[in-house]
Amino acid sequence: MSPNELKPAAVFCGTIADQFPAATENGDLHIILSVEVTGKLRDPSDHAAGVDECPCVEREVRLTITRDESGDMRTRIAVENLERLGVSVSEVSRLHPDHPNAINLIGKLVCVRPRERDGVVFWNLAWPRQRLKSVTLDGLSERVDELAARIEKFRPGQVSPGRGEGADYGS
Repeated sequence: MSPNELKPAAVFCGTIADQFPAATENGDLHIILSVEVTGKLRDPSDHAAGVDECPCVEREVRLTITRDESGDMRTRIAVENLERLGVSVSEVSRLHPDHPNAINLIGKLVCVRPRERDGVVFWNLAWPRQRLKSVTLDGLSERVDELAARIEKFRPGQVSPGRGEGADYGS
């Protein structure tokens, strides 16, 4: 891929070709995913806009869980990415291929984007959302009518999920 194709806003799609856990000497855990990139999203924020073919290349994505607080942001991002991939934090050991109940991510479709920091290009998982479309007044009225009972549950003074009987949004 040429440097022009690696613009920060570019998002690519592909499949996970390999996965393996690794650790550093200081005890940080890395889940390393090799992603076979096969296409570039036409709109980086909307997967539904379509995909253009691009040269098939393999890129490495590292999900890092650090031992110390200086890496809290990397750990938070790794945990969020793992959960989006269907792996809970309690299941991370199952990503090892020798685990008797191993979780296999190989073949899973993902999106990735290149990032550059201090002259080094690295790749992260990306999670494009479907672009929202405006709704007509009639369409809005129809949706509100369909969701009226659900909306009523969240009105002040009503029982709020997870907040108990008589909970009020003002409390």
